[in-house]
Amino acid sequence: MTKLPFWIAAVGTALCAAPALAQSDSIAYFTASQSSALPTLLSAEDRNYYASLFEAIDAKNWDR
Repeated sequence: MTKLPFWIAAVGTALCAAPALAQSDSIAYFTASQSSALPTLLSAEDRNYYASLFEAIDAKNWDR
């Protein structure tokens, strides 16, 4: 009977720790947007083209 409080405390601690251990996936999910491993959608040449295009639009340079 003297070990019963110990076992109750041990089981309670284990049950409380399980949800905390399960949170690593959510941390990875919510920090994925801050990762630098995002794919490159445009080449450097395409980025330069669109940058110059939008600069011309902003400058209202319709002859471009």
